[in-house]
Parts: sequence; C-alpha cells; structure tokens
Amino acid sequence: MLPIVCVCGLKDSGKTTLCVKLLEMLSQRGCHVGFIKRTSEEVLSPVSTDTGKALGSVGSAVLLGPDGARLDMAGQWDVGGLAMRVFPTKDLVIVEGGKSLRFPKVWVGNEVSKGVEGVFFTYRGGDEELEDLCEKLLEMARKGHKRSRVFTPAGEVPMKDFVADFVRGGLMGMVRELKGVRLKRGWVRAYVWCEGEGEDS
Repeated sequence: MLPIVCVCGLKDSGKTTLCVKLLEMLSQRGCHVGFIKRTSEEVLSPVSTDTGKALGSVGSAVLLGPDGARLDMAGQWDVGGLAMRVFPTKDLVIVEGGKSLRFPKVWVGNEVSKGVEGVFFTYRGGDEELEDLCEKLLEMARKGHKRSRVFTPAGEVPMKDFVADFVRGGLMGMVRELKGVRLKRGWVRAYVWCEGEGEDS
C-alpha cells in the first residue's frame, strides 16, 4: 500500500517548515514524494468563478495557467483515498496535519498532545534528528514499494510482492508486443473499463 505519514503539532510549531525540508531531502535522495496540506478553510474555487460553476456540474475541474495547473475536486475526501487518486505512483505521501488520522505520525514539538496516537517520531529540531527522520521515511518508502499497483474505484487492491510481480510481468509482456511502443524507465499507466459484477460494483 502507498505509505502515508502525517506531520502533526500545535499551531506555529514548525510543521510546514519541517515538511518543506523533508520534501527537499527525500527528493534529492531519489524518493518520489506527494504532499497534502490539510486545512479547516474552504479550498475550492468560489461558485461565482467559471471554474466554480463547472465544479457544480461535473464535480472536478482543472484551472490551467501560465504558471501551472490546479485541480479542484468537490466532495468529501478521506486522505487515503485522495492520496491514491492523486499520487498513485509516488513512493511516499506526506500530510501536513491530521492528528486524528489513522496513519503513522511525526510530532513537531517537545511533548505529544494527549489523545494523539500513532506517533513514531518526535521532532524537536536539529540536523541529526532531521537526518534520522529522513532515513526512517526512506525505509518506509522502500518497504511500501511495489513494482505494480492495481486501483479500482474503491481504492488500491492489496497484493503480495509475488502477485504484484506476476501482474507486472503479464501486462508488460503484452504492452511490449504492441507496435510502435518504446518504453522508458518509470510507471506505465493502463486504464481498463469494467462493466461491473453486481449492484455494489
């Protein structure tokens, strides 16, 4: 499964600063990282804008500009589902915030707040602690790495390593036989339409 880690702490404890440092360090070491920032504020484009009007009709819209693109997706999203939807090929996803979530947590500060569970690392500042934390996250990314992943609308399908290798071998064998296909190192995406197998499909 895709490893997800929450960086938590009290307000103004330095969560964002730590997240930025980790994203830079992990990326420099070849780890492909996704980032989600949780907030209590509304984040979607206002209904009065063109993008906001489109959201009301289709549920998702992309705002494209000269500096990049922003994806708006309406509805209630849980962090795990969102991470798998937006970052399916990442090695690790870091979430800023999420004290109440079920994922492993890094606590920024001296003392973990009462009721916060799943804290595996307390970060008080300092280069040695940062290096130690980075190594722990790299290890989590390595353990969570699979050579193939299968997603359905319900989420990622759990597979043991040998099953993931079997799926990869079968799919890549067929893709390589297609005329004009030249493959480079990296993820290959395949989308397959399913007609469904029951009322809950």
